[in-house]
Amino acid sequence: MIIKLLFLTALAFNLTFADSVESELYRSEENVSPENYFTQNQLSSLENVNKIRAKRKLLEILKNGTMCAHGGTYSNGKCLCVYPFTGPRCVDFACEHGLSVGPRYDPESHFFSRKCICDEHYTGEYCNIPVADQCNDRGEYHNGHCKCHGYYFGPKCQYVGKCVNGKLQQGACECEYGFEGDYCDQIVCHHGYPDKHDPHNKCICPPRHKGRFCDECLDEGEHVLPYPNCTKESVPSHARLSRQTTDEQIMLRILIILAVISILLALVVAMFVMHWARNRFTEAERQEQRQRVDEERKAMLNSVFGHDMGKSYLSNEFDNLMLIDDLK
Repeated sequence: MIIKLLFLTALAFNLTFADSVESELYRSEENVSPENYFTQNQLSSLENVNKIRAKRKLLEILKNGTMCAHGGTYSNGKCLCVYPFTGPRCVDFACEHGLSVGPRYDPESHFFSRKCICDEHYTGEYCNIPVADQCNDRGEYHNGHCKCHGYYFGPKCQYVGKCVNGKLQQGACECEYGFEGDYCDQIVCHHGYPDKHDPHNKCICPPRHKGRFCDECLDEGEHVLPYPNCTKESVPSHARLSRQTTDEQIMLRILIILAVISILLALVVAMFVMHWARNRFTEAERQEQRQRVDEERKAMLNSVFGHDMGKSYLSNEFDNLMLIDDLK
């Protein structure tokens, strides 16, 4: 609230000054010849008057509350602003990461020569450019330029001027084995960690490893596993071979047992099929034999007793034979 009051007071003072300057210009107009109509001071004062008139117009817009500045349109109770302007009356600048100076903006002012007051890590006319992106995190961005750190150089600190453990190729380092980083100055400890007293050149290796980069086995011998394990064999070689042979024998026995079981199952199935087929064949022969006997008896009885008598007797006899077969 206090800042707003100070701003309005300063603006009112500027308007009063503008009126006095205009009056002075009009009074001096009668005493100046046409070819020297304006002196240099008068031209400067006239420019100030034009700026103050523009501020006066903005103040009127703020007061009446019904107009939108800088080409904005009033619709449904609010202003639709044209980029890069924003705010309720389109008098502020669209600063993405910062504060707008609004109508106080003046390119020739010592305090309000920029449209936006940017946050710490952003730059650009509308505070939309991260400072880190300007210098690739390798320098500090000041007044439109990168101040590079260390051996970095270039408009955006994108190049390197020195390689500690490597070869410089077109502004970049090709590191030797065991080193990394932009300068090839960081040692790579394959097992272990960099020494805190000399973190760029020395590694602290674990008990099983050695070497500058901890990439060798500390112990060597027949029973030591090769890098990167570097551990001693827990079982001797002959014992390991014996155990391997035993495992193979057990597997062979299991395969033999499975083969025997498979053969037995196949035999059982074959016997069952043969028994079923034989029973089916025997039943067919039995039916055929019964039919043949029945026909012979029928013919004999017909010749002795006649057709009807033989048929009745044959039916009873056939039933008896069927009963006898069932009892069997």
